[in-house]
Amino acid sequence: MTVVSGIHCDLTPPPEWQSTCDERGDLFHSPAWQSVLCRGFRCVSLYLWDAQARAGCALPVFPLGPFRMGYLGFPAGGGIGTLSAPASIAENLDCLSYGRRIDAIRVPISGFSRPLLSTQRSVSAPETAIVDLAGWSADRLPPPLRRNLRKFQRSDLELRPCVDARGDAERCYRLYRGTIDRHRGRRRYSRAYFRALLELSLSSDRLRCTGAYAGGELAGFLVAACSGATAFYLHGASDPRFQMARPSDALFENAILWAKGVGADLFDMMSSPPSQEGLVRFKEKWGGTTRQHRTCTVAVSRIGGLAVGLLRLGGGKKEPSVLRRG
Repeated sequence: MTVVSGIHCDLTPPPEWQSTCDERGDLFHSPAWQSVLCRGFRCVSLYLWDAQARAGCALPVFPLGPFRMGYLGFPAGGGIGTLSAPASIAENLDCLSYGRRIDAIRVPISGFSRPLLSTQRSVSAPETAIVDLAGWSADRLPPPLRRNLRKFQRSDLELRPCVDARGDAERCYRLYRGTIDRHRGRRRYSRAYFRALLELSLSSDRLRCTGAYAGGELAGFLVAACSGATAFYLHGASDPRFQMARPSDALFENAILWAKGVGADLFDMMSSPPSQEGLVRFKEKWGGTTRQHRTCTVAVSRIGGLAVGLLRLGGGKKEPSVLRRG
């Protein structure tokens, strides 16, 4: 264990950690979520704990070529416990090399949360969320979206939870992979990640994987999570053969209604690449408001300083795919 400025940094969470996560309904800092990340990305998770404030942050550390990149509270940032701990931890990030096992640390700062590291250089991207989730109603959606929802209702497809951790995980991964390949993108998530994700969804009421099924065939899926008072859209994809039935729209509405049902205050559709204005507009059609999401990268070793410099020279284009949100 390492202690820096009163912040404990260890591979094992302190005894209070799980109860603190349970009290807040915090998924993304829980040991169960860290297990999903470790299985999916072969990363190592550290637990940063401010004992005086009785609060902290999970810090998964991802391999990035010769570098080791930490990502505070992946994927949404923030922390557990009081509001003071994330700030106190962020102020001391440059000291948290954990025995030279970390080179740099990324700090995601939502446009809908309390800002951290306000003086640090950052990269921005549009982030869209439904801020008045309690008042959201499908009746106020644009007519084209409402028509799409009616098309799904008239189709032979049905929505139901993905409950086969092995089979559904493989089917979700294939739909995800196909979508990424069609758009010539980079695959960010592995089969192992989807398997671990679905397994956790079967035991946690804070994580939900829903499929649109045509008999026994998966036409589309959507993964949503609730961490603290915020619900998040994490992943989604659909089979182009079923596009006319609009499964993606039905899954999106279902996720928003689930978020309302679990008592979330906000539905965060996560950040979008700045170049994809159409994606931002699509999210706003669901009642979303767009603000700027920031990501700060802090070097905590000499080689980390090189990594940060390369990322800045590349304008963020060389950012590892696993470290992008959405």
